[in-house]
Amino acid sequence: MGLGVTLIFTQYITTRSTQKLLRSIHELQKVMITCLRKIDLGMRANARMHGWVRLDDVSPEEAAKLPEPKEYDPELRVCYFRLRKGLE
Repeated sequence: MGLGVTLIFTQYITTRSTQKLLRSIHELQKVMITCLRKIDLGMRANARMHGWVRLDDVSPEEAAKLPEPKEYDPELRVCYFRLRKGLE
């Protein structure tokens, strides 16, 4: 009977430890998402200040139609391109 109580107690401790770890991971994920959103906002703002626009989820075909100069990353499917004068 002593072994059964020990196993239940060990399982209880393990479950609590797992829950604590999962809460910590969730909090870390929230902080990381906030940080990534801030970086994203900064990148967009910097591009706009210099007359560039960023489009997300752009196919290679769509990117080819955008005006030059442009920077396209097919892996990220992100394209930065310069606005023509008068469209800014």
